[in-house]
Amino acid sequence: MTAFEFLSILTSFVVVIISSIALYFNGRQSQKAADAILLQQELTKANVVEHFTGRFFDLLRDGRFHEKILEPEWSYQFWSLLSTEFYFFHHGILPKLMYTLWMIDLAKAYSDDTQGNNVRQTHIKYLDTYSFQYSEMTSFFEEIFKISKIAHEKERNDKIEKFVVNWLSKNKRDILS
Repeated sequence: MTAFEFLSILTSFVVVIISSIALYFNGRQSQKAADAILLQQELTKANVVEHFTGRFFDLLRDGRFHEKILEPEWSYQFWSLLSTEFYFFHHGILPKLMYTLWMIDLAKAYSDDTQGNNVRQTHIKYLDTYSFQYSEMTSFFEEIFKISKIAHEKERNDKIEKFVVNWLSKNKRDILS
């Protein structure tokens, strides 16, 4: 073996070692970047939940939900909020757990013995006006209404949870669509 061949082999060996080290560190940096992106997504979800929850409590501040639902301006704000939440849920931005809890509250409002019909009628009016191009939203809320008729609260809540989770797994849209 000549000195030139020896230096060529040695150089190739050193290049392989340096390349392997660079690949290792590049992989670690890529993993750190991926972790940072996942963390940012979780923080975004938390901010979205916080925003919607704050807006919900702003609307319900005085505790007169069943009276206010009949006021057109207030009713529009409430159903618009719920529709926006649905859109974010449908696109995977809102966590299933939080959205399930909100749908349990909606079913409870639908099932109220004295005012549930008013809640449902104002929601139907809103959906008829604003969701004609978003049939998934209409059919989703129709199913929540059907489930709301279950008298036993625990059974109703369990059924809503299963419906929400299953619905999303079958209908989730890409965030960019």
